[in-house]
Amino acid sequence: MDKSFSVDQVADLKRFGVIDEQIAELEARLPIIERWFEEPIKAGDVRTYLNGIVKALEDVEQALTRASRIDPVRNEGNRRIDQAAFEIDHKSGGDVIAHTLKVVRPALDAAIHARDTAPAKRRYDATTDPQVIRWIYQALSAGWGRKYYSVRDSDTLGAGYNALTPTPLLPEGHLPSRGKTFETIARVVYSVCLGGRDSNPTRAIKAFLAHERQSEDTRRAAMRQGDQIVKASTINAMSAREKAKYFATNSGVRVVEG
Repeated sequence: MDKSFSVDQVADLKRFGVIDEQIAELEARLPIIERWFEEPIKAGDVRTYLNGIVKALEDVEQALTRASRIDPVRNEGNRRIDQAAFEIDHKSGGDVIAHTLKVVRPALDAAIHARDTAPAKRRYDATTDPQVIRWIYQALSAGWGRKYYSVRDSDTLGAGYNALTPTPLLPEGHLPSRGKTFETIARVVYSVCLGGRDSNPTRAIKAFLAHERQSEDTRRAAMRQGDQIVKASTINAMSAREKAKYFATNSGVRVVEG
C-alpha cells in the first residue's frame, strides 16, 4: 500500500505554506524514504564501498596522467578525443583529458577523506542521512516548479504564470537552511515513514547543510586550482608584452606542458 499523509498531516503541511503540488511530490518520495529507513547500513559496508571508489578514482587519475604525457600516439589520440567532444557538444573547453584530470583530483581527495573518517564499527543511522533531507527539499522544489514554472505544452506556461506578475519564488521556509519551517515539514515526513518512532530530522538537516557547504568549498577550490594552471603552448603563443602583462596580473600560475 502506497504511503500518504493523513488529513491532519496535510492540514499541518498547508499551515506552513506547502501547496498541493508539493504534497504530491513529497508523497511520491515517501516509499523510497521508508525503505531507506528500514535498511540499516553497516559501517563496514560503507568503508568497503568508499575503498572501491578511491581505487577506481586512483586508476582513472593514473590513466589520465599517462595520457597527458607528450608523444605522437598520445597527441593524436587526445586530438581525436577533443574533436569528438566538440562534435557531441562536450563542455570541456577543448581539452578533455586535462579538464577531466582537474575534476578527478578533488573527487579523489574527497573520497579518501570520506573513507578515512567513516566510522569503523557502529551501524549507520539512516535517519541522520542528509540524502533524506535532499529528497524532501527536491520534492518541495519540484512541486513549487509544477505550480509556477511548468511548461504544459510547446508555448503555454503553467497555470501560475502571469507575465505581468513576478513568478513567486520557493518560500524561504522551504529551504533546509531556513530553520523551523523546513524542520517541521521534514518532521511530518519522518513521522509517516518511521511509523511513530523518533521522527526528529535535526541531525539530518545539519548533516545536509554541512555537506552542501563542503561541496561548495570543494567546487571553489577546484575552480581556483584550474585558474592557476595554464598550458605552456598558451604562454608560448603570447607576445613578450602579452606575457609580461599576463604574469603581472596572474600571480601563482603554474605552467604545464601541452
